[in-house]
Amino acid sequence: MEAQNYLRKLRKLKRTKHTDVEDKVAKTLFDLETSHKTLKKQLPRFHINGVRIVSSPSLKKSVMVVFYPLRFLMLVRSIQRVLTAELEKKHTGSIVVLVAQRKITKRPSDVYKLQKVQRSRTSTAVFESILNDLIFPCDVVGRRWR
Repeated sequence: MEAQNYLRKLRKLKRTKHTDVEDKVAKTLFDLETSHKTLKKQLPRFHINGVRIVSSPSLKKSVMVVFYPLRFLMLVRSIQRVLTAELEKKHTGSIVVLVAQRKITKRPSDVYKLQKVQRSRTSTAVFESILNDLIFPCDVVGRRWR
């Protein structure tokens, strides 16, 4: 049972089987929780939803996108620099990006036109916040509106 303690760091949204990459990241997070000096206090309550590997022919490295629940946004912002540096050390050959898992809701059908969609659940707001997550220590200065 002790060998699979790291699996509490991975909670999938849908009941699907976890991949090898998600397994490795969960093990790394568990190791950091037990051994790292500064992350030891924040990581016990943190878990991830999933990991995706993105690669393109122009990039020599692959990008590992780690998704975590939105409720951990402020926690991750406080430890993001240290956490990404440690994850990149453990997973050489890949760039690590932390993105909060958000949900886009559809527009209501004709029957419920009076019902409004939350601004944070619209596709525009979700894509803007994903962009903010990707470049977190910096801010978006200029936007192009069409």
